[in-house]
Amino acid sequence: MKTISLFFAASLLGHAALATRLYAASYAGLVTSLDLSKSNELSTLSQTTECGGSPSWLMLDSPNGVLYCLDEAINAPNGTITTLKTHQDGTLTKLAQLKTPAGPVMSAMYSAPGVLERKFLAVAH
Repeated sequence: MKTISLFFAASLLGHAALATRLYAASYAGLVTSLDLSKSNELSTLSQTTECGGSPSWLMLDSPNGVLYCLDEAINAPNGTITTLKTHQDGTLTKLAQLKTPAGPVMSAMYSAPGVLERKFLAVAH
């Protein structure tokens, strides 16, 4: 169903939708940048181990070109939040990393009412 939806959306947009960038995390310790072409071919653009041993959640801040990565720390006392800069060629560059209690599994950005220019990150453990 997703393949059909993606193809249909791409056909509606014409040449503007030539490819789709996907990011995947795995308990193998990898964050992978993938490219899904208009012809439904999936290719690996880059991989990084900068997120930790068991990355569990990715959140893309597309306007700022930042990928937030949570490391669940299955076999470690602390997890991490890592920010990765996304690049046009699919590579990811580590910007910063902070320790968390073990087990971060989900994150969401939010703003305080009336202060929309300030963003905060909530992390569920």
